[in-house]
Order: sequence, then structure tokens, then C-alpha cells
Amino acid sequence: MENYLWRIFKASGIFIVYYVLQAVAFSMIYEQYCDVQFVELLVAELSAAKDYSIKASMFVAGIQAVQNILYAVTVAMYATYVYTCYVYKQPKILMPPKLVIRRRSNGELCFGVLVGNKSKETLNEAECTLTFRYKKADGGMNSEFTLKDTHTNLINYYRFSFAVKDVPLELMKAYIRKDPDKVEIDEIQAIFSGIGYANNKFYVRKTYKLSDIIIDNYNPDNAWVNIINPFTHETIIKKLNWKFLYKEQEVGESERNKIISEICDIFSFSID
Repeated sequence: MENYLWRIFKASGIFIVYYVLQAVAFSMIYEQYCDVQFVELLVAELSAAKDYSIKASMFVAGIQAVQNILYAVTVAMYATYVYTCYVYKQPKILMPPKLVIRRRSNGELCFGVLVGNKSKETLNEAECTLTFRYKKADGGMNSEFTLKDTHTNLINYYRFSFAVKDVPLELMKAYIRKDPDKVEIDEIQAIFSGIGYANNKFYVRKTYKLSDIIIDNYNPDNAWVNIINPFTHETIIKKLNWKFLYKEQEVGESERNKIISEICDIFSFSID
């Protein structure tokens, strides 16, 4: 919303500057063909109250035609831009600061991408893809490995999940072993897309390094807070506190070691 208003504000400022400049320019021209002083002409032009007489000639008629055409075209462009900004305004999407490895309810280890939707509109046909860019054993780079997860409607937030077992072996091995040559080279690109306001498509993108991956078990449902009536002490409404949506809560050392061992078993490699 703030981005939309800022664009409208800038467009309005440009239109106002143009309106003033054209009034000054044409007042200077018309001053040569009437008995009215420049200041009076300028006031009349700015107020769009052309109650002054001017000597008619083909040249003056042509100048007035040019002024009217320029004004009509500028107003049309301004109105079209404002309409376009309103119709094609981008939803306010929050991408997670970290990629999370966690267990799903069925016990499967997954990469979680928690996407937040701060817009008032529901996002439809939501889709999240992870593209893995990593250094292969032969030294070349691979950036063609992609996983996808979808969700029909996204209102407040949703955690897209990608099975760890489907992630490239080279990338997971570098992450577990903390390979210094690959930690800053290998990366995961997350792209979130969907259909927002007025059925307009959108997408946002964020790139994560291996150092941005954490093993976490924070539940985003904890970001909801109850607004309490101070007199009856009853809950009036539940409100989402966006500041707590991405609160980190890493697992304990024992659980972390267990998950790392499980990942090693999935890909059949050792930590060393």
C-alpha cells in the first residue's frame, strides 16, 4: 500500500510541475498578443479561468490548439498511470530471513519456506519453487535442479515444504560438512508467485546461502495474540503480530545431532 501511494504521490508531483511550467510558458507567449500583464495571465492559466481577450490569428489559434492537446494528453497519461498503479499494485509479501529444516507432522524432514501475506487480498494459485545452484564434483556449476510446492489460497501465511531427500546430494553434503569452499558458492533461490489483486500475476525472489539454513521448530501460530477487553477480560479479537512470524527457535543439541545423522543416512555419507 505504501509503495502504491508513493508512486501516486510522485506522479502527482510531476503532473503539478508540468501544469505550472506550461502555464508559465503559454502566459509568456499570450502576453505578446493581449493587453493583460504576465502575472494576470499566469493566474488565469493556473486557475483555468481564461477570462481575458486575445488578438485572434492563425498563429495564436495554433498555439492554443497545441496547449489544449498537450493538456489533454498529459491528463490522459496521468489518469492511466494512476489507474494502472491501482489495478496492478503488488501484494506485500514477506520472505523468510532463513531457510528452515524441520519435521512435518508425518516425521519427514523438509525445507520450510514460510511466506507471509500482509496484503488484505487473498493470494490465489500460490506457488513456491526452490532452485539449487551448487558446485558439482567435477568443478562445474549446476543450477537446473528445482523443486515446487503449491497452495490454493494464501491469506496470512503458509509454510511451503520441500522434502530434504529430494535436495541435491552435493548441496546437503556441503551444508552438513560446512565445506568452506562451497558454503559461500552454493545457494538456494526461492521464488514465490501467484495471482493477487484484480487477477494480476506477481512473483518475488530471494536467494539464500548455505549459512542461512537453520534447524528450527518454531510454530508461526504463536505469532497470534489475543486482544483482551480490560473490563470483562474476554478475548475481543485475535491479531497476527508480524514481528513474531519469523522468530527463531532452533532445536536442542541432541535433536540437532539426530537430524544431522538422519540426513547423512538419507544421502549415504558421513559427517567427516
